[in-house]
Amino acid sequence: MIEPSEPAASPEPSAPPPPPELPARKTIDVSGLRALAHPLRIELLDQLSLHGPATASQLGRRLGETSGSTSYHLRQLARHGLIEDDERQGSGRERWWRHREGGIRLHGHEFLRREDTRAAAQLVIREFQRGKDERLQRWMETYQQWSQEWIEASIDGVMMMRLDAAELHELVTELGAVIDRYRGRQARPGTESVEIQLNAFPNPPLHDDATPPADSAGAPETSHRDADEAKDETR
Repeated sequence: MIEPSEPAASPEPSAPPPPPELPARKTIDVSGLRALAHPLRIELLDQLSLHGPATASQLGRRLGETSGSTSYHLRQLARHGLIEDDERQGSGRERWWRHREGGIRLHGHEFLRREDTRAAAQLVIREFQRGKDERLQRWMETYQQWSQEWIEASIDGVMMMRLDAAELHELVTELGAVIDRYRGRQARPGTESVEIQLNAFPNPPLHDDATPPADSAGAPETSHRDADEAKDETR
């Protein structure tokens, strides 16, 4: 007797390709910190990180500087490994620069503890924060010019919660792992340069009679879409 053959198993769906392996972030050392401690160099670094490769002339026009000035400061950044030549761009008539693949990391708290690096660290941290604040404010003032799809995808919120130091470290590590899954993606139709600003820090009450919340309720998490809908409901 011939036994009926079992139906062939359906092939399992292929797994998505692994995310691209990114170069390790460069940790800024003392010499790199001192090289970066100049407002124009921080602006140049931001321009390359946010808007992609550029020449000294292009960056000079954007920032209102001469190409000689931007070229000098770009070379100083490259000397310390904070930016790189981009040989894939241009025809060789003018040097192109790009941000360092993999990014950079600044352990600012360590430099702030040292008297010989405190002033440079304060300048770098202040200028980075100023740039972040300006870009966020620009988005807040212009987001209505974007499509509803982008407005709904964005978020702007504050959440308060009760954590100990180990839990905060675990949370930040998990958030970093999620963000790393999306890093290194190449430009393609429909994509934009997206900035994610992340801050997480202890924020104790400033008044003796304040009672910290016992849960994660805290301040509401909002998006511009939510704000628009709230406005509509009040009309």
